[in-house]
Amino acid sequence: MWWETLLFFALGTCVGSFMNVCIYRLPRGLSIVKPGSHCPLCGTPIEWYDNIPIFSFLALGGRCRRCKAGISARYVLVESVTGALFAFAAYKLRALEGYSYGLVGAYLFLVAGLVVSTFTDIELQIIPDRITLGGMALAPVMSVVVPGLHEEFSLLGSGPGKERLDSLIACVIGIAVGAGMLYIVGFLGKLVLQEEAMGGGDVKLMGMVGGFLGWQGAIMTFFLGAIIAAAFGIALLLRRRQRVIPFGPFLSAAAVAVTFYGDEIWAFLAAVYAGGM
Repeated sequence: MWWETLLFFALGTCVGSFMNVCIYRLPRGLSIVKPGSHCPLCGTPIEWYDNIPIFSFLALGGRCRRCKAGISARYVLVESVTGALFAFAAYKLRALEGYSYGLVGAYLFLVAGLVVSTFTDIELQIIPDRITLGGMALAPVMSVVVPGLHEEFSLLGSGPGKERLDSLIACVIGIAVGAGMLYIVGFLGKLVLQEEAMGGGDVKLMGMVGGFLGWQGAIMTFFLGAIIAAAFGIALLLRRRQRVIPFGPFLSAAAVAVTFYGDEIWAFLAAVYAGGM
């Protein structure tokens, strides 16, 4: 329904506004609660009417009302992207057989974490532990509360409470596979290159992804992220002439794609494999 999509977009922009606070403060070790929103240059507190997602930025021309200092376009970008992802989640996930607001909420927690991870990694090459470790801690809880998060995993069979325990087991396996896979790749890369090949933040990011998307989703995210990184990373290396580029944004983009199109990606890969046999 269009009104539900619009509602989720509005919710996403508000969440995106808070994500901006996290993106700026978490890597710097600052509280995300106090002080309230304020201009980083003149320190003037931002009133509620100047803190309306997207609208206030456009109305003020991207400048502080008092000192006229420029406000980074990243703020409106994060709000817009988060709003769009929330709206798309409401639209896309409705088609799932096990659709519920709980399932949508679980995926939106993941999406919000990926947004913060992406922008902090781009800006400072840091992925905050409070996002990734927090996500890994939240994933088992969400798996028990919303067993549909891992409904494809069935180890114990049907029965009272067994689907929740199955979901929890799938979550733990996903965390182990996601983080373990990146750790092994980083370890081997360091042996070969004699320098850090994979940051610890990427390892924990994939642990969070595996917790929400399961071990299959974690593997798919890694390989899809590597493909995206190869496509765009080479161009960035040539343009910026720098040896190191953050891998987190590519993993996050891949995780979003797997969240919304995982079944389609699996079907495509199966078709390719069958055609090559």
